[in-house]
Amino acid sequence: QHLRKHLHETCPQQVIKCEFRHAGCRFKGRRRHMQAHSDEDVKVHLALVSRENERQQQTIDEQQRQIDLLSFKTEQLQECVRQQDIHFEQSLSTSRQQLESLRSELHSGISTLNQAVRPAFFPSSPNLEMTDFAKHKRRDKTWFSPTFYSHFGGYNMYLVVDANGMGAGQGTHVSVWIHLTHGDFDRHLKWPFRGDITVQLLNQRSDEGHWEKTVYAKDTTDPEAVCKEMWWNITTRGTGFSDFIPHAELNTEDKEYLRNDCLKFRISKIVGMDV
Repeated sequence: QHLRKHLHETCPQQVIKCEFRHAGCRFKGRRRHMQAHSDEDVKVHLALVSRENERQQQTIDEQQRQIDLLSFKTEQLQECVRQQDIHFEQSLSTSRQQLESLRSELHSGISTLNQAVRPAFFPSSPNLEMTDFAKHKRRDKTWFSPTFYSHFGGYNMYLVVDANGMGAGQGTHVSVWIHLTHGDFDRHLKWPFRGDITVQLLNQRSDEGHWEKTVYAKDTTDPEAVCKEMWWNITTRGTGFSDFIPHAELNTEDKEYLRNDCLKFRISKIVGMDV
C-alpha cells in the first residue's frame, strides 16, 4: 500500500501526464521534471486554457441557442393547443346542443309511441321462472330475475325472491320484492317511481287459482325503496312482501305452485296497465 502510494503520488521517477492535459497539453515526463515543464510552458498552458474556455463558451452558446429555439417552439405549441381548446369547446357546445335537441325529439317520439303502441314487456315471455328452489331455500340464497321494463320507454326492474324468507317471513314464507334499476329511459321518467305492480305466483296445475299480491308505491312509500339502483349503488332495498306466500301453501290438494323444484312468477299489472 505504501509502495502504491509512493508510485502514484510522490515517486520522482514515475512518468506522469501534465496537469494541463485536460486543456490539451500532451507532455509526459518524470515527476521530478514536471515543475520545470510547468514553469517553462506557462504561456503555452495559458493559451491552451484560453482555447479550452473559448470552446466551452461556444458549447454553452450553442446550448443556449437550442434552449431558445425549444422555448420558441414550446410557445408555438402552447398557442396551438390553446386554439385547439377553443375550437374543441365550441364544437363540444354545438354537439351538446344537437344532443339535447335529439333527446328532446326522442322523448317526444317515445311519448307518441307510448300512446299508440301497446306497452312492451321484457323479457318477451311474461313468466319469470325460478329454478332450484330447494337449494335456494336450504342455503338461504337470493334469486334475481332477468330485468324487464314496465312498458315501452318505461322503468327497468327485476324480481327478487328469497326462498327461505326474509325478515318476518324467514323460515316460514317465500319473500318477494320488486327492485328498480338503471334503464335506457331513466332521463325521461319521474322519480321516485309511483304506481302499482301486481306479482302473480302461477298455479302450475291449471290456469286459475294463481297467488297474487300487489305492490303499491305511493307518496307515503319510502323513496329509497322505489328509486333506481345505479351500477355504483346496489343497496336499494326495493319494495314487496316478506310474507308473500307461506311455505305450507306452495303445494295443496288443488294448487301446485311448486313443481319440479321450480316457481313461476308473472307480472300481471304495472301501474294499472295490462301486460
